[in-house]
Amino acid sequence: LLALALIPISAYWMARRGQDGIMSLGVPPVVFVFLLALFNFPFARWLKRFALTQADLAALWAMLAVAAGIACEWGEAPGLTGFLVWFDNPANRYRELILPYVPSWMVHDYKDALEAFFGGRRPYDLYRPDHLMAWLFPFLGWSGLIITLVFLMLCLLLLLAPRWLEQERLSYPIATVPIYLSHDGWASKLLSNWRFWFGFFIAAIYDTVYGLVFWWRGQISQAWKGIDISQFIINRPWNVIGWTPIPLLPFMIALSYFIPADMAFSGVFFFWFRKFQQIVASALGHDVVPLWGGMAGAARVPYLTEQSVGAMVALFCVYLWHTRSYLVNLMGRGTGDEGRGIGTNLKNKQWRPLLKFGLFGLIVGFISLFAFVWSMKSNTAFLLLYLIVFLAISTAIAKIRAQIGPPIHEFAFMGANRWFIDLLGAERLGDRVVTIMGYLYFTHRIWRSHPMPQMADGFKVVHEAKALDMRFVAAMIFAIVLGAMAMYWARLQAGYIWGSGAPWGYAGWIMEWRNMKEPNYTAAAFGVGGALFTLLLVWLHNRFPFLSLHPAAYALAMNFGIDYCWFPMLIAGLAKTAIVRYGGQRTYHALVPFALGIIVGEYVTGSVWSWIWIVTGKPTYSFSIN
Repeated sequence: LLALALIPISAYWMARRGQDGIMSLGVPPVVFVFLLALFNFPFARWLKRFALTQADLAALWAMLAVAAGIACEWGEAPGLTGFLVWFDNPANRYRELILPYVPSWMVHDYKDALEAFFGGRRPYDLYRPDHLMAWLFPFLGWSGLIITLVFLMLCLLLLLAPRWLEQERLSYPIATVPIYLSHDGWASKLLSNWRFWFGFFIAAIYDTVYGLVFWWRGQISQAWKGIDISQFIINRPWNVIGWTPIPLLPFMIALSYFIPADMAFSGVFFFWFRKFQQIVASALGHDVVPLWGGMAGAARVPYLTEQSVGAMVALFCVYLWHTRSYLVNLMGRGTGDEGRGIGTNLKNKQWRPLLKFGLFGLIVGFISLFAFVWSMKSNTAFLLLYLIVFLAISTAIAKIRAQIGPPIHEFAFMGANRWFIDLLGAERLGDRVVTIMGYLYFTHRIWRSHPMPQMADGFKVVHEAKALDMRFVAAMIFAIVLGAMAMYWARLQAGYIWGSGAPWGYAGWIMEWRNMKEPNYTAAAFGVGGALFTLLLVWLHNRFPFLSLHPAAYALAMNFGIDYCWFPMLIAGLAKTAIVRYGGQRTYHALVPFALGIIVGEYVTGSVWSWIWIVTGKPTYSFSIN
């Protein structure tokens, strides 16, 4: 019942204030679980019969995390449903050049509904029968496709969970926050700890002061991102490094405290390695675009997008290779009366029903995915391959999240679509295939609020609560279905109230990709080079573990996003190293509540400013990165 009420609220929150969902640790799940822990405190202490348990709060966080992940940056679907028709004009000719190649169930052309959505100020017209019918088929199509893909991710995680949680014992740094918040049902390790409240009030005062200053000035606010050192570099080739901030965001430093120190230093090293590549490319005479400007459209030296894709595919292959014996043994012969079957060789027999469901769910999910791809009336085999590669990259990102726990994993414009276009050329792929890949925006645009890493953390949180069973699986399926539907509703409702702009850049990118007629073998080679370099880093990391050159950090840093957190990771890594060296593990663990207080304090205070914006429409302070 709590999830039924809070998931639509979270979806509308993400529709109006997406900045609160773009970090690895989204704001709505943390705030709701913290407030419920406070509310649950008297019940957990004196009326346990009526209290929420640790398993309840853990499962609720996991449900809200995946639903908010879907609703945040997977929420472009309503805008893509109608923008080709609404923004068509003689100059862009969307109806003529793009719309014929888009599957009919992804779009509609009912002008009055589009006017209400893009123009706003008609909140109740969404529920008119003619408007509901106009949006119905795109709603069912987009929601069904997203539900299918996220369900497949859930099934993959079910098959991998015993390996990640009990055999490899991955650290899951981001999951530390919800584990503490859900402990005993009332965050007992935090609410009774003065260090937590000290950190909480420091962060709350910090964001309250900033918020009031920006409110009085009437400015659109951003949290202080720090000095951009690139503004002091004006000579080529050095100035191609682009935006290079020294951010001092408190919550990000606190989140980085939970990252293994060697992982943090690896991320910082490869961040500057990326900048070094840009400088070298410029020195060699190439037209290097600073920041991520060269990642969205045509490939440019040093082909960072291609390196990212190659690195992610290589990491997936490495993870698959290291997991091969585990996957083979899942179908081993049991002892005694156990016989043969999935999971019979695992020590913990409670995994069996989860593994069986995961395997069965993969079969059902791929049949459903095939039906969706077939309905696109294009190259079914290729688009199915494309989505399988998308799932492979998603799995690799989930593993990176479980290993490193970066505060953000943006991977801007990183998708297999670009690599396929580089390798084969748009002419061979065909306009329809390129257009559909572009329209499947969540497979390449941005990976910050991706639901699979959110679910991976959810598995860890619920596993700590000893509640990872089929009831949790049912709860996650409920969250996926309701989250996808709530995402579409929330974006529509927000549009009908406030108006909606065109989805950012998609039409232009599609046309640019379609104009890349011939293969770009140099760019494709950089993708292969990124994969080979990743394999080299894997070998080096295994042979010389003392080197801070983790391959997952290379994959993370070759794309935009780590720019926001490289300096917090450096500060936290140095502080953590010094604390452990001079104070020991006891001192490190004693400061964990303080770091959690900083995070929760910023999230709770920031959420107040967010809801002032949501309700009034007046821009307010945001502690987030955007």
